[in-house]
Amino acid sequence: MKKLLLFLMPVMLFIIVFIPIKNNLIYWSLYIVLFALFFLFYKLDTTVKQKDLEDFLKGKPYWSIKAGYIKINNKTPDIYNGLLVICDDKLIFVKRGSGKKRVEALIERDISKISTYTMGRVDDYHEGITFTLNNKEELQFSSKSIKNEEEALNRALKWS
Repeated sequence: MKKLLLFLMPVMLFIIVFIPIKNNLIYWSLYIVLFALFFLFYKLDTTVKQKDLEDFLKGKPYWSIKAGYIKINNKTPDIYNGLLVICDDKLIFVKRGSGKKRVEALIERDISKISTYTMGRVDDYHEGITFTLNNKEELQFSSKSIKNEEEALNRALKWS
């Protein structure tokens, strides 16, 4: 499906730019179709399905929330969209994998190594959570809805 969308997006752009269309309704509706294709591609590329996550975790109970992992490379942050998962005394960040690997773990840390967490701004543009580990390493995740899930987060971390 993603390959089909990757083929259709430049085709639509080619049609919009190079083929003269006299009817304004058809011309502008092609833009809507193009934006819909971009949106579908984004959703297919970033969304981790719950069934795939359960298969990855082998049926273990877990708590998860949609988040973005902020990785800082040479003072420039990269954001990976996925799920922040807490399962079996582990904090795992998973993203959608490619090919037969439907779920890919980017980060896996033991909960016992987490000393604290703070909620608030994680960079100039995003609200989220910062976990501080015992070795002073910081893991930053952007998520608008994690503030509302703090009680469930504490239960998942077994801190309450």
